[in-house]
Amino acid sequence: MSQEQTRGSSKLGAMSHDDLHKAIGAARESYRIERWWKYGQPAIDRISAVLNITNAASAGSIIGNIIKMHGAERQIGVIVFPYGVPVFDGVRLEVNIDQASH
Repeated sequence: MSQEQTRGSSKLGAMSHDDLHKAIGAARESYRIERWWKYGQPAIDRISAVLNITNAASAGSIIGNIIKMHGAERQIGVIVFPYGVPVFDGVRLEVNIDQASH
C-alpha cells in the first residue's frame, strides 16, 4: 500500500481566496518572470527561471525567500545581476530549482 504524497498545489487549500489574491498581487508588484522552463515528464525534476526584480530595495527579501526553499527535498541555485548605472534600477535573478537526489 502506498501513501499518497502531498502536492504543492494541495497546500493552497489552506489559504483563503483573499490571502491567495494578496500573495499574487504582492508578487506582481515585486518582480516579473521573464522566462521559465520545466524539465522532467510527468514529474518535474528541475525548474529554471529568470526573474526581473524591478525594485532593487526589495531584492534582498525576495532572494532570501527563494534561498529559504533550499533543503533536503530541493536544491536552489541563484545568480544575481544588478542593473542600472550609477544607481541600481533593479536586479535580474536566474534561479534553478532541482529536486534533490536521494
